[in-house]
Amino acid sequence: MADDNPNGYDLLVDMLRQWGLQELAPDVLRLLQDGHSQDQVSVLIQDTDAYRKRFSGNDLRRKAGLAALSPAEYLATEASYRRIMESAGLPVGFYDQPSDFTTWIGADVSPNEIQSRVNLAVDAAERLDDGTKQAFWDYYRVGNADLAAYFLDRERALPHLQTQARAVNVGGAGARDGYQFSRQEAERLASSTSVTDAQLRDTVSQAVDVGTGLGRVAGYYGDNYSVSDAANELFFSDTEAKRRRERLAAREQAQFAGAGGLGRSSLGTSQSY
Repeated sequence: MADDNPNGYDLLVDMLRQWGLQELAPDVLRLLQDGHSQDQVSVLIQDTDAYRKRFSGNDLRRKAGLAALSPAEYLATEASYRRIMESAGLPVGFYDQPSDFTTWIGADVSPNEIQSRVNLAVDAAERLDDGTKQAFWDYYRVGNADLAAYFLDRERALPHLQTQARAVNVGGAGARDGYQFSRQEAERLASSTSVTDAQLRDTVSQAVDVGTGLGRVAGYYGDNYSVSDAANELFFSDTEAKRRRERLAAREQAQFAGAGGLGRSSLGTSQSY
């Protein structure tokens, strides 16, 4: 062997073991016996089919105009993904093999983004009351057992998933108050930037309460007002919806001044905007 280090073979095989490429040990031995140095061998084995398959995310990166990761960087990224899955309690065998991470590495998906996806899945699972379960199924045909896979689907964009997660929460909150939002309406409301996740449930409840109450008032006058109108004001500060609410509230107050029941209840709710 040309390598002056008598332990070169052992060191290279240990490196292969870390990479999951122990099957290349005979190739390493042959290259060393042919007179290649340890450093040369570590470069030459990167031309083997086994190496390219193991680090196939690098081929995707090159095609996308991204720099290839070194083996150490590649393995560290995989390890980060794996730790995130394990910390979230995802089952063994679910997104924990090198082939599971190829597309993410190839697309330069950061561990931080994967953490965000996992957080969405965990948060969604924790909200699985009957209304939320039904919204997931009605909107996206996702059963509660499929939630993690849905949010970790490598073909889905994170911003879109975030909107869908909020949409399901809108649908679930509406169902708890006896109102059924369509998928399109829930996604539209979920896109609002003025209502935080923490405010979502109460805001939906307020929209259902005000929209239902003033809807009855509007019907009494041959007018119309709906939960969507109330939601437009609460989620998007819709000025036309606000004017309609105020006009109906004023008519109700004038008609039922000093009375209890519907007038006092719906008007009191509308004043909390």
